[in-house]
Amino acid sequence: MIDNMFLVSTDVESIGHLTKSFFEKRKDLFERFNNEWTYKLFNPDNLTESYLRVTAIKFGKVLLIQGSIRKWYYGDISLNDFTKDDFEYAIRRLLSLLEIPFSRAKYIHCARIEIGMNVRIGVPCSEMLNMITGFRNNCYKWTYRCNSKKYETGVMSLNIYNKIEEISKNFPLIKTLDEEQFLKETKDKNILRLEFTVKGGKSKVEKRLGFNTLSETIKNFNQLFLFFDANLKDLELNEKYKDLPKYNGASGRDATTFLKLRGICSMGEDEYQRLLSEVDRRTRKTIKDLMNSWQANHISYGKVAFWKDVRRDIILAMLRSGCLKLRHQLSTSA
Repeated sequence: MIDNMFLVSTDVESIGHLTKSFFEKRKDLFERFNNEWTYKLFNPDNLTESYLRVTAIKFGKVLLIQGSIRKWYYGDISLNDFTKDDFEYAIRRLLSLLEIPFSRAKYIHCARIEIGMNVRIGVPCSEMLNMITGFRNNCYKWTYRCNSKKYETGVMSLNIYNKIEEISKNFPLIKTLDEEQFLKETKDKNILRLEFTVKGGKSKVEKRLGFNTLSETIKNFNQLFLFFDANLKDLELNEKYKDLPKYNGASGRDATTFLKLRGICSMGEDEYQRLLSEVDRRTRKTIKDLMNSWQANHISYGKVAFWKDVRRDIILAMLRSGCLKLRHQLSTSA
């Protein structure tokens, strides 16, 4: 559920010992990054290459911790999401490495936090991304990259992407046994990552979530399932753009039909509606008949199936985290 975080502390009582000598004496844990105050903190409990970036500004005055605590804890090629217990354990482990008492977690604030989930869907992620046509309102600027979409404002964003591709895209030609095993286990799976980022500093995080300290985040961890669910319902889906037509090469007439459909489906909803408004009545009917015929024959996985998959995986995650009693508060439904 929780992934990337940006943590800030100015609690001198608990961070005053983070001097240059503190880091220099622990070179087995900390590796100098790009300036004299910043170090990479690897997880000594596993062999992951993921690290947290630890910055002790003026050594002991301000502490910044940035990075994916999920990858730091579970590893680079893990699909695991945090349960409440695992998240608390990861935070306890992180603070112990920094020699900060867990009781001082109430003085560490979240300036940015990612809240996301992997959802197993019944179609390739690229097809599902074509079905997603918007989020909430026009305030959210959107960007599209291969196998990902992002909707963003200054205080919150929603990132949607192919999780398996995100993990495997940097695998080398000669892979490790773990990498080979990951590809084998995920070969026939379609896993869409849906990830909200609440940002803008501790006050804006608190306004969105109702809390912003690390101790409160642990205490209210299970409420994040409801936050995820409540915001995800504003995702806009349109089934006509689920998957782009594919040419079967049967005849010249099929090729003409394919090119027409491909062009229409590549437009997106706004351009499609504009096209319909600009053509005459007969042409408009021809276009709609073409689209309706294709949808009837090709669309088997739509909005209802997607929301069922989302709800199933939210409930399973809540079960693993021991908060299934909250499921009646979910708004996401088929």
